This record gives sequence, C-alpha cells and structure tokens, in this order.
Amino acid sequence: MNVIRLEDLDHQPIAVVLNYAVRSSIMNESTLQSGGMPVGADLAGTATRYVEQQYGDKTVALFLIGAARDQARWQDD
Repeated sequence: MNVIRLEDLDHQPIAVVLNYAVRSSIMNESTLQSGGMPVGADLAGTATRYVEQQYGDKTVALFLIGAARDQARWQDD
C-alpha cells in the first residue's frame, strides 16, 4: 500500500491518500432479502473511514484503487 500524507504549514495532516491494487468489491456476493445487491462504501469506505477517525475531523482520506483487474464480475443472466 502506498500512502501520501498531506500537511498544512503547521505540519498538521489535512489529507491522506491511500493507493492499493486490490479488488475493492468484497461485498459483491451479498444480496438483500429482496434479491437486490446492496450499495455501500465497501473496502475503500472502511479504510478511509478508519484513517479519518485516527486523524480527526480536519483530515480527509482518499482511496485510489490500483491496477487489480475488474472491480467486480459481470454476470450476464
């Protein structure tokens, strides 16, 4: 995982950029009771939420997905 931390002039973090070559759709096999697929933040959302909680309200996190093939399988029914 590559990480870039951006700081203000007082060396306080303002942003963290995460880059990882991973298939981020780990919830792809999940289905709702109605049979539909849920929409959510998945792996990238969990990672950025964790980073933002560690650094506080003044820091934003951005997750960039590297070259890790298709993000989710396409099923032609």
